[in-house]
Amino acid sequence: MVATNTEELLPLPEAAERLGVSIYTVRRWIKDGKLRAFRPGKEYRVREADLEEFLAAREVRPKEVPSPSQRSLFNGFEEERRTAAYQRAWRDFITRQAERIDAEANEKGYEPAWILEISQIPRDITQTLFDNGVLGNREAYPTEAEYRGSWEIADALTELEHAVDRAWRTQMRVSERMERQREAAAELDSIWKRSKEASRSSKEALEAFRQERSESA
Repeated sequence: MVATNTEELLPLPEAAERLGVSIYTVRRWIKDGKLRAFRPGKEYRVREADLEEFLAAREVRPKEVPSPSQRSLFNGFEEERRTAAYQRAWRDFITRQAERIDAEANEKGYEPAWILEISQIPRDITQTLFDNGVLGNREAYPTEAEYRGSWEIADALTELEHAVDRAWRTQMRVSERMERQREAAAELDSIWKRSKEASRSSKEALEAFRQERSESA
């Protein structure tokens, strides 16, 4: 949290946690003008007051016990909440996969089989999401909230694909390093063989000298 002369500014990860969404969604809200933010440096910051105002505008509370005529509307709201929780669960699962790949990429040596394994993950998850109606076009979602919730999943999938791409680049660097090591080893072996070949005549001359000395002794 960054302090200013008048009030405190929240970094985007903290604002995202308070809002219960991903940092990518917070950035989109900022770019769409839905959430006010400031950029004192390289990163955006959100005022505490603006965050509270944004939360208040989004909050929905039943002010009284719903009447029978209102109950279906309230039940619909509860269903939306369950759907939102389901969508967040998928978003968080995909985000954890991306974080795991980033962490493992820095620990792996040369592992082509691992790259093949993780390269299938975004494709498999995406196919599962479309097959089960979690992702789709606008007509696939009963409400605007569910449609927008799918954006967070799509953002998480994009980050997962980036994590796989970063892992692949890391593996390429390892491969190039190993290739340079192989080339260096081959060069040393060649130098050693040339050295041995060059010294053969000197060794033969020295051995002849020793033999002659031994015979004359």
